[in-house]
Order: sequence, then structure tokens, then C-alpha cells
Amino acid sequence: MAKLKRPDQKTLELKRTGTLNPHPDSVSDTLFKENPFFDPRDLPQHRGPKAGHKLSAEVIEYVRTLRAGEPDLTTVACVQAIQEKFGITVHRRSLERALASKKKPRNPA
Repeated sequence: MAKLKRPDQKTLELKRTGTLNPHPDSVSDTLFKENPFFDPRDLPQHRGPKAGHKLSAEVIEYVRTLRAGEPDLTTVACVQAIQEKFGITVHRRSLERALASKKKPRNPA
């Protein structure tokens, strides 16, 4: 009678965390074939939110309204105002990036 081969510890851990690739043979990238660091059994999915989720359109509009009333208002003061009004904590740099990327569209001349 043939012995059953026990799965290695990494396979068990990948299975436990839900990151075991069901089709490791279909991975064709050369890195996975040439470099032992890359494992075709591993699904490299990032955990957590994929995009900004705290800085909704409502929050951005609130900050724009604040800054329209007080143009010299600092980003740190805006972060504190967001904390007080919405009860959420955002990083200063996250707010700066959100304000830069979500600018209002220009009116065509």
C-alpha cells in the first residue's frame, strides 16, 4: 500500500489563509520558474481597502467649503474639523492627495 504524501507546512498555511492558488501549474511568469522566492502556489492579493474609503465626496465637499470661507486654513486644521464633524480620523497627506486628485472640472472657455 502506497503512503500518502503529507502536504508541506507552507501549503497548509496558504490553505488556512485562503491564499492557496488552485491552479499553480497555469502560472507562466518566468519569475515563478527561475526564482525560488516566488511561489506559484501563492495568490499575492493585498488585504484591506483598495482605495480611499474615508474621504467620501461629502467629506471633500465639506473641506472645500471650509477652505472657501477661510483660504488660509491649514490641512491639519481641516483634518481636525473632519474628526469633529464626521468622527473619522484621516491622515494629513491622504487629505492633500484627495483634494489634488478630486479637483472640480474646469469650465470650457
